[in-house]
Order: sequence, then structure tokens, then C-alpha cells
Amino acid sequence: MKRNTCITLGLLMIQINLFGQDLWELDRRNGFKDLKLGSNVEQYEGVVLVGPAEDESVPEGKRYTTKSGYYQDIGGIKITGLDVNVYRSQIYSISVKTVKDPNLLKALRKAFGKPAQILGNSSYEWKTDKLILFFRSYSKQEIELFYNSFDMRKKMKEDKDKKVQEIADDF
Repeated sequence: MKRNTCITLGLLMIQINLFGQDLWELDRRNGFKDLKLGSNVEQYEGVVLVGPAEDESVPEGKRYTTKSGYYQDIGGIKITGLDVNVYRSQIYSISVKTVKDPNLLKALRKAFGKPAQILGNSSYEWKTDKLILFFRSYSKQEIELFYNSFDMRKKMKEDKDKKVQEIADDF
């Protein structure tokens, strides 16, 4: 009995350790391909400004998309759209849309482990202290990978609070 308990605990600790290492990989990559959350968008030659960010809660936000010839696939799976949202030139979210392919979810599980939370039938989530990655159905033919930086969201909130305080101090 005691031996079985020790073996079970040992296997559980190994499984927990492996799961943590997978999420560590998501933290290490910190974005999609060479696009890193929190980095300056101007250092990437494969993206071009298209207008304001679609997120209305970020009034200073801007949206970039890919130039022709850049970010065309993920291991042979066609990318149908890629948007990079920035705040004061720093990337805070990345949206990657691809054609539906079951191998994409399998590859994400292999790279980052089992999703931390399953949201319905077609939405999955991997979450670390730095970022969150959503895998979700976008349309009948497309999947979206959505990367969002907690550090950048925190910075945007701090800047907003600071601006409100400056206004309050000016009364």
C-alpha cells in the first residue's frame, strides 16, 4: 500500500513537472514565430500599419497586418490572416487565423501541453503568468490563435490610471 502511494505520488509529480515545462515553452516563445509580445513592432519588416486597433478599450492602439510573402503558413497549414495590435509601438496581442486543420491543435498540445481550460467544444486556452493563448473556431473554415500579453495589459492600465490621476490633480 505504502509503495503504491509512493509510486503514484512520484508519477503525479513527474506529470505536473512536465506540464509546467510545456507552459514554460509558451512563456519562452512569448508570441508567434518571431513576433514577440511586448516588443517594438517597428523591428519587424514583415508587418505594415493598417489603422487603429479593433479593441476600442485601447484608444492609442494600432493594428498591423502582414506584408505579402511573410508569415504564410505554420508547418504547411495556410495562414489566412495575421493581425498585430500595438500600444505605443509595443505588441500587446497577436491574432493568427488559419484554415481548419486538426494537426494544429495536436501541435499546440505537443508544444505547450494540455490546455489549462477547455471553453466549450472548440475553444482551448493555455495560460502562464506572462500571457494567454486561445485556440478557437473563427468561422466554418478558419481557426484563430490569439496571443495576449498580461504585462502589456497591465502597462496600459497603469498608463490609463496615471492619466486619470493627472486629470484629477488638475481640478
